[in-house]
Amino acid sequence: MIRIKFRKKRYFVFVDYENVQGNFFEFIKELPKPLNINIFYSHNNGKMSLELVKMILKDKKNKYYFYKIDSRGKNALDFQLSTYLGSVIKRYPNDNFVIISKDSGFDYAIKFWNERSINIERIPIKIEVKNNKKVDKIEIVAGDINQKVKLSGEELHKKYREFVKQYGQDKGLLLYRKFKRKVK
Repeated sequence: MIRIKFRKKRYFVFVDYENVQGNFFEFIKELPKPLNINIFYSHNNGKMSLELVKMILKDKKNKYYFYKIDSRGKNALDFQLSTYLGSVIKRYPNDNFVIISKDSGFDYAIKFWNERSINIERIPIKIEVKNNKKVDKIEIVAGDINQKVKLSGEELHKKYREFVKQYGQDKGLLLYRKFKRKVK
């Protein structure tokens, strides 16, 4: 469980979709509602799974804003997210701010704002990929299972995230579906 000490104010969430993708959704469930969720994405990850889109559309408690970053430079998304974060902090300095990202580079900006009494935290999403083998080897392993293994929803979701992280959204989803048929 995530334990963040917040004042009773508005909550602004900034999602670095470039490196967390759909995994942010399970973490926002822990935060008090309503949330103002700002999702920053780039050409590298401009696609969302249908499941994530459905979850966002069903979520009537929170407001979502999407920002496509056109620049292809290194850390371009991080810089633009940080810049926008600063502008929101200037406008609402007494509210609460969360950055959801695996990128620890945001910790410097967070330290800067914490020193100025701004309540901001980063939720670091860590995804473990245990199997760095090629796609063919994963399919062979899954194909060799004679008995079906029952996995919990959480375990299946973890496998889904591993496939997407390693192979990208489209190919990862395709592989996950093949895997799911073999084990469920």
